[in-house]
Amino acid sequence: MSRALVLAKKTRYDEGLSTKPRPKALADGPVVQDILRYLWVHDEFDYQHPRMRVQLTLAVYVLHYLGLRPGELVESSAHTGSNQGLWYKDLTVFAYPDTAGRARSVVQPTIRNRKNRRDREDLE
Repeated sequence: MSRALVLAKKTRYDEGLSTKPRPKALADGPVVQDILRYLWVHDEFDYQHPRMRVQLTLAVYVLHYLGLRPGELVESSAHTGSNQGLWYKDLTVFAYPDTAGRARSVVQPTIRNRKNRRDREDLE
């Protein structure tokens, strides 16, 4: 057992910390819109490439609409160096007209890195 794990368990018991699950607040629509507005209007960060802002926007939308854990979208810290995350080949884009005839699009990701399901063919 790793030293960090031993310390984490010892601290939990010594401090009387609870491990029961609790409801967590989710980023609803207005919060996501605030994040994206900041990203596109107020963010002064100098990105290495302009497409990075578009990629961040897509990541925020995917996390919001699908309710994914961050480790299912980007490389998880539990799998450092694996280069496993959501790849472009995991995205299928559909275009269709809505009832008013305007073009709409849908992005359907293939999620390969679900918690406790990674590399488990029997669960696919």
